[in-house]
Amino acid sequence: MDRQREIDEIITRIKFQTQSSAVSGDSGLGKTALLRYLAHPRTLKKYQLPGEEFKCIYFRCPDVRERPQYAPIQFWQEIFSRLARQITDAELVEQIRGFQSLPAFDYYAVEEFFYGAKRKHLSIVLLLDDFDNLLSNAAFDKYFLWSLKNLAHNNVDYSFGLVIVTLQRLSELCQDLGMTSPFFNIFSSLPLAPLPAAESGTLLQNMCRVQGRKVAADHKEQEQAYKLAAGIPLMIRLLGQTCRDTSTLAQLVSGQRKPVWRAGHRQILRRFVQRVWVCSGAGEKQLLQYLAKAWHENKGSRLNHEQEETIMQHHTRAWQALEKRGLMQQMNSVFSLFPDLFAEFVLKETFVVAPSGAGRLVQHGG
Repeated sequence: MDRQREIDEIITRIKFQTQSSAVSGDSGLGKTALLRYLAHPRTLKKYQLPGEEFKCIYFRCPDVRERPQYAPIQFWQEIFSRLARQITDAELVEQIRGFQSLPAFDYYAVEEFFYGAKRKHLSIVLLLDDFDNLLSNAAFDKYFLWSLKNLAHNNVDYSFGLVIVTLQRLSELCQDLGMTSPFFNIFSSLPLAPLPAAESGTLLQNMCRVQGRKVAADHKEQEQAYKLAAGIPLMIRLLGQTCRDTSTLAQLVSGQRKPVWRAGHRQILRRFVQRVWVCSGAGEKQLLQYLAKAWHENKGSRLNHEQEETIMQHHTRAWQALEKRGLMQQMNSVFSLFPDLFAEFVLKETFVVAPSGAGRLVQHGG
């Protein structure tokens, strides 16, 4: 598992203080993999977090578009349902059953359970993926956040920790949503960045080895692959799963060959593009639109140096912003690995193809 620095920091906060961490970063940087790793029993054993004393629960917060009626009572029922599978104490299990049958939602009943858990020397850590989904759901109001903050911050009455994952930094997200209560100030902020070249090369080699394929040992080739994937763990893993041998990787890097993505990979890449788009400001979206139009006109072929340089000169600040997010490296865009999927999504968001069938694009609303 990469991200050792972040793992060590989160584990330290859980182990010695039951304090909370907020992980943030663009899609593809390994946030979900990090949470799942932390939740695995082997990880708890490795870091000497006894299973009878620590319960780490992974939970993906649903999008309001997927579950429009989703509210705090469903959230806590699902959390308690997962806890019930890990807890052996009969009294705590009985409390969970009682909560599941409550006629109306009661924050005090939630807090009473965790108060009882601490009395029994049990520490509970929730690993909440896609936490921004809850923040954008009006049902999860200030009372929900106040209760969650009280559980995580009151170390006298509770032994409760949070590790939450968001696309934007939590402080920025709360401010953007107009939240006046400083919910975010109890968290240690851990923004994820693309992997450095050395870790990227190691991850690519490991992925190739797992696939039972020859590893590209040439240093220059590894460096080129790093630039192609922009240090994004998701892209590195997909490259490792796709490249059958060293020559395949070299052809991808040189642009002589296009990646052939399986159906499962294409679904992952579509979600990646969607989440990149959601996290982009107006200037960045404009640049992404220009790139998509250029690839559409090129019929999915890689842009040449002159084309990319022209786009970069017209959108310098946006290009730099995407570079900072790890989506651009020098004159290369990570989207060149899947230009057809990228262009398809962005153009659907902003353009329609004119009825003439000639490939002409017309902006929505225009």
